[in-house]
Amino acid sequence: MEIAKAKYPAKTVSQGAPGKDFLCYINYGEGATEANPVWNLLGGTDSDDLGISAEVNTKQTKNSGYWQEGVITGKSGEYSSEMTVLRDNTAQQVIEEFMYNDEITDEKNALHMALVDKVTKEYKEFWCVPTSWELSAASDDTATYSFSGTIIGKPLKKTGFTLTGK
Repeated sequence: MEIAKAKYPAKTVSQGAPGKDFLCYINYGEGATEANPVWNLLGGTDSDDLGISAEVNTKQTKNSGYWQEGVITGKSGEYSSEMTVLRDNTAQQVIEEFMYNDEITDEKNALHMALVDKVTKEYKEFWCVPTSWELSAASDDTATYSFSGTIIGKPLKKTGFTLTGK
C-alpha cells in the first residue's frame, strides 16, 4: 500500500467541523516505540467515551459512625468511539490485522493510541486492547466504524501533540 498526501483528510475551516476536532491515532511504523511513536491517523471521532474507574474495597464500622471507609484496590479504563476514517488507511489496517491475526495479538497484546484535541493539541495517550471493530457505514472514500477496547496500564494526559511524538 502506498501512502499518499491525497489520502489524508484536510481541515478547511478555522475552528474545525463539528465532531471532528478530536482525532484518533495509532502508533505503528518502522522504528515505532512507545518513547518515539510513529503516529498514523485512524480517523475523526463523531463521539468518544474514555472512561476511567476505580475499584474500592469498603467497610462500615462503629468507629466510622457507620459511614463507609475504603481504599482503592484497582483502576481500569475503557475507550469507545464512533469515527469516520478514510477507507483502507494504514491505521484501519493495523486494527484489523491486530484483530484477525492471532500471532500479532498474542505477541503485541495491545495497541498504542492517542486521542487528540486538534485545536488545543492536548491529548490522552494509552495502550488499548481492541474488543470490537465494526463497520456501520461506507462510501467510496470514507467509512464509519465503531471501536471499543479495554485500556491497559495508566493512560497519560499530555499537551503539544506532534506527529513525530517528540
